Amino acid sequence: MPKPAKFDSMTGSDDTPSEESTALVAAGEQAVASDVDLTSRQYTSQPDFSREDTMIPRLRLAQQLTPEVVNGDAESGQWVLIGSEPADKVVVVPLSWGKSRELRDDENEVICQSSDSRVGRGEYGVGSRLHASGDCADCPMSQWTENKKTGKNNRPRCSLIYSYVCWDETHQSLVAIDFKSTGTQAAKLLNTMVQAKGGFGKVAVQLGSQQQKTPRGVFHVPTVAIAKVEPDVLEMAASLLAK
Repeated sequence: MPKPAKFDSMTGSDDTPSEESTALVAAGEQAVASDVDLTSRQYTSQPDFSREDTMIPRLRLAQQLTPEVVNGDAESGQWVLIGSEPADKVVVVPLSWGKSRELRDDENEVICQSSDSRVGRGEYGVGSRLHASGDCADCPMSQWTENKKTGKNNRPRCSLIYSYVCWDETHQSLVAIDFKSTGTQAAKLLNTMVQAKGGFGKVAVQLGSQQQKTPRGVFHVPTVAIAKVEPDVLEMAASLLAK
């Protein structure tokens, strides 16, 4: 059984905190802080955290420009999770899912997005002169277009994103995963597996990767396959789903 992930991998963001940000009290504030009566604060041993008090860490498929790869901490094609060692393959149990959309400009800034993949808000969404209805299905940015030079179709400029919350058995942590662009096919296969097994929390999936070469360079796409796990893993995942 792998070791449990560190506490900051359960609730931390993808940004590594600086030494200053992790200090309990800044150096210049020691005298002031020592005068504070800590007994006036309310404490509890009950983990009654609200949604804004926690964060689910993101499990990501590393590419050549992923920070962990650039820093030499991981290799392209590995799965990375903050606070944990990179892994070639990861076993997860999908617990819930959602679909969204986002449109980015040439500077990679989000200019339109949809939290449900149906109604967009932004430059091409609700209130926009370019696309006043906000209906993503009718928006030209969500459509495939013909490339007359190559004879192939161009991908929609607006990305469809499949998002999942999973129990990561490999890292012993709840994780969030996004599939978009070249990961769309893997997401659809994952959805098929979930549906065939009767729903979320009832199937374990092994995530891997496969290298692909294109004129634009080499990158990795996610792969999914049914994984065999002990019954208690699915039982534990189901208990998380119930919560």
